[in-house]
Amino acid sequence: MVVPAHAEMAGLPIALASAPNNGLFTLRAAVAQLVPGGNVGAALYDTVVCDLPPARSPILATALVAATRCLAPVQPEDLVMQALADLTTSVRYAQQVNPLLPDVSVLRNRYAPRSAVDEVYDDMLRTRYGGQLLHTIIPVRASIRESSGFRQSVFRYTGGDAPEVRRLFRQLAEEMLALA
Repeated sequence: MVVPAHAEMAGLPIALASAPNNGLFTLRAAVAQLVPGGNVGAALYDTVVCDLPPARSPILATALVAATRCLAPVQPEDLVMQALADLTTSVRYAQQVNPLLPDVSVLRNRYAPRSAVDEVYDDMLRTRYGGQLLHTIIPVRASIRESSGFRQSVFRYTGGDAPEVRRLFRQLAEEMLALA
C-alpha cells in the first residue's frame, strides 16, 4: 500500500503533539490494524510505504518507530549527503524504541554513470555506508522525469527509455523484498 502525500498532513505535527507520547506510536498502532487479529499471514497489505522527507520531525520519528525498513534515495549532492547523515542518526535513535529497525538502506538515485563528480560521491557512500548501500542504482533517465510530469507511474509510461527504467525499479523492488 502506498499512501500519497496530502495537504492535510501539514497539520500532522500539531495533532501528534497532542496525542499520548507525542504520537510516537500512532502510526505503529495504525499499521497494526492492517493485520487482522495480529495474524501477519492475514495482513491486508504485504508492504506499506511511507514517503517522507529525511528532515528530523515528529512525523519522521513516528514513521521510524513503526518501520521495518528505511530506504534513503540519495542524489550525488552535498546537502543530500548531510541529510543522509542526519537520517542515519534519526534511525539510530528510533532503534532504541524499535530494535527491529535495521540501519538505513541507501539507494543511489539520479546518478550519471560517467560523471567524475558522481564517482566521488559514490566512493564516499561506499566508505561511509558500505553494507547499507543497495546494488541497484537509478541513473538519470528522461522517462523518470517525463512519467512524473505526465502523472504516470514509471510502470505505465511508454516513452523513450521506459523499459530500462521499469527494469531498474523492478530490480529495486526485488532487492528490497530480499532484505525483508
